[in-house]
Amino acid sequence: MHFHVAKGLDVPAGNIASSVDFDATRMFYGNAFEAFASSVDIFAYLNNLLAGRPFNQFEKLTQKEYLKLDKANRFDAFAGVPAFAALCEERDNQLRNASTTAE
Repeated sequence: MHFHVAKGLDVPAGNIASSVDFDATRMFYGNAFEAFASSVDIFAYLNNLLAGRPFNQFEKLTQKEYLKLDKANRFDAFAGVPAFAALCEERDNQLRNASTTAE
């Protein structure tokens, strides 16, 4: 439902937001964000190559500094590349935080 609403699409009839079985699903967005954010390093490394640098040499950071960033901030390394930024358009750190802290 989130993706329908976020994209301005009609929500199909019968779809509702519910807290039924919340314990089984509350970590979904948190886990999905963590898995996705763990894989964006490849975009950052490709961006370095596209910029003519070695894969592990960032414009302003060392690789060690980059890897110390929290996962949400790692997306910034390639934000200026429209193709990579478009792939990450649906990332939402706030959904992760809400799903991992809800009781």
